[in-house]
Amino acid sequence: MNNRQKISLGILLIFSLLNIVKWGTHFYQNPYQPIDFRTYYLSSKSFFNLQNPYNDSVQSELWHQTAAEKQGHWKHNTGFPHAVAVYAPQFVWFFGLYNLFDFNTGKWVQWILNLLALVLIVFCIKQLQPQLKLILIVTGILAFRGTWYAMDTGQPLIQVLAICLWSIYLIEKQKKDILAAVLLAFVSYKFTLLIPVVFYLLVNRHFRLFSIYFFFVLILNTSALIFAYAPFELIHSWRENISRLWLYTHSFQTSNGLNIISTSLSVTLKYFFDLPLTIIQIMNTSLLLGAYAFSLYIGFRQSARAALLLACLTGLCFGHHLVYDLLALICFILVAKDEKLIHHFSFYLLAIFMLIPIGSVADFSHLPFLNFLLPIIVLMYGITLVKYYLTRRNNPI
Repeated sequence: MNNRQKISLGILLIFSLLNIVKWGTHFYQNPYQPIDFRTYYLSSKSFFNLQNPYNDSVQSELWHQTAAEKQGHWKHNTGFPHAVAVYAPQFVWFFGLYNLFDFNTGKWVQWILNLLALVLIVFCIKQLQPQLKLILIVTGILAFRGTWYAMDTGQPLIQVLAICLWSIYLIEKQKKDILAAVLLAFVSYKFTLLIPVVFYLLVNRHFRLFSIYFFFVLILNTSALIFAYAPFELIHSWRENISRLWLYTHSFQTSNGLNIISTSLSVTLKYFFDLPLTIIQIMNTSLLLGAYAFSLYIGFRQSARAALLLACLTGLCFGHHLVYDLLALICFILVAKDEKLIHHFSFYLLAIFMLIPIGSVADFSHLPFLNFLLPIIVLMYGITLVKYYLTRRNNPI
């Protein structure tokens, strides 16, 4: 291990320890109030009560009917903008399993499963890249502030990401394609995170596996609509929630609790420039589709893991993602390990934004624009990777 690697590992270790102390104290001293878990727990419960899972009023009504309200005042109310359901309809089957428990039991079951999912993530990365030191994988994940934020909010990202990496492990190391396809389909309610894995399958020409995966995704979503009380109303509400959330995060010179943690370049663009939203939508959609097509091209030219990484970056830059979704980027960087990927200025700049609490820095310095620099840095790193893969000889990972 050279001096640069030792310094990098030392920094990761320091931030990991700081996060353990900070968040350990937080979890010990404060009531656990996982807002994201609560949103989908209540939404799936409303579905099984023959109500609209995307309706804010229904979610609020169910919340006041639960025993959870006796546990003290929550930091956030139910519904838009911070507790709005936007996942694909099939989410009701995944979160319906948590409905087997009362809310307070369910939230701790989910917390434990998230913790176990982090262990599974580390295991899969180590299996997929045996030459990586275990301490590097562990500290790389624990040093990232978004990992802890996701744990605190009860974000299903951690479990979904663990399933994605486990499926890749099953495909490459165990040759259990059908199991991998079923697992991936089950967590495809968070479909934006699954797109890189779908690209990985296509580049590797796992067309049979992809067909099985796609079939189960159709079954899960179609069955959710079939059993819904009012399927057309459900679809309308789902699309409306996505639109409302998109509009909320795209505000000119106005910051809120969501746009300051967004990784989307269009959010930053709208904050600094008062462009018509239609133009931003067209521009963003064009860049998204173009970059996805380019990710496939690089994948076929280089490797499936390159496509995995570039597709992840594409979604972060031009899709709707929040800061904790960068955990997927960290994992895919480790899976697609290449020394040259981390020896560039843009990578270290991105690492700084991942490690330090930029929001606190922005508030302390009275420079709110700092909150909106992350998407630009993610884009810079994406451009760096594009340049690297375009000039690199074919060398599948």
